[in-house]
Amino acid sequence: MAPRARKKEWLVLLLAMLPGFIGFLGIGHFYLGKWGRGLVLLVVGLVVWVPALVLFVMGAGAVYFDARTALILMLSAFALMAGRMALWVWHTLDARKIYRERF
Repeated sequence: MAPRARKKEWLVLLLAMLPGFIGFLGIGHFYLGKWGRGLVLLVVGLVVWVPALVLFVMGAGAVYFDARTALILMLSAFALMAGRMALWVWHTLDARKIYRERF
């Protein structure tokens, strides 16, 4: 049996941070072999990202809505994005924690 290849911490962080920033959470977890957690993070990230993007685009197209409706749409989009950014930070730190525990 071949020796197990050592994963690189900088690559774990890079795979967690860059794709996670644009909406694809869990890639760092996939690299670490945590497929279940990575899949859940990927689905949750996309479930939050897509409605936030739709709300933002709808709010930005305020010519179709009155100012109050546009403001509500934009604030809802920003609230979803703030939650997703918090999840992004947590998932990056979680990938680092898993790396340090296992490797």
